[in-house]
Amino acid sequence: MMQNAGRASDTTMHYVASSFVPSPYPPCVTPFVELTKIAIRDLVLETQHRGKYLLARCATPQDRMTGVLTIVEDEGQDVVLLQL
Repeated sequence: MMQNAGRASDTTMHYVASSFVPSPYPPCVTPFVELTKIAIRDLVLETQHRGKYLLARCATPQDRMTGVLTIVEDEGQDVVLLQL
């Protein structure tokens, strides 16, 4: 008789929730009036956008998993996952 490998009842599955946390860096201390606005489309991965601010609104309720996650939308209607 052939066994049905991979059936949920045949194995016990364990899930581990994890988040990637980059190294901390010094906070921006530039006064807000000296900052310039940046859009989601202009953000670059692994770049500290010094002297910039992003104006966005939450498009979905937040979810708490390994951090606080929500989808945010900027004035150009671009969206991105925000994870704190």
